Amino acid sequence: GVTEVAATEVRIFPSPASTIVRVEGVRAGETVSILDAQGRIALQAATPVVDGIATVNIERLAVGSYTVQVRSAERNIVRDLMVVR
Repeated sequence: GVTEVAATEVRIFPSPASTIVRVEGVRAGETVSILDAQGRIALQAATPVVDGIATVNIERLAVGSYTVQVRSAERNIVRDLMVVR
């Protein structure tokens, strides 16, 4: 099954963000998705992970509240993200 892990393992910065968000603590092979308020995928990045950090361009997202999801077979982690301009 999918296990929730400690909150400290994945960090989102900056938040609020306007153009780029960095997701720290991502493991190789994990998917980073940004979900809108209805839970739909607004952005799914096949982002290369460098030193455990995935950098995602969020310029095309509308201003508002989103959820960043880091997912693999082993874990599913969600973090709040606010997009501002």
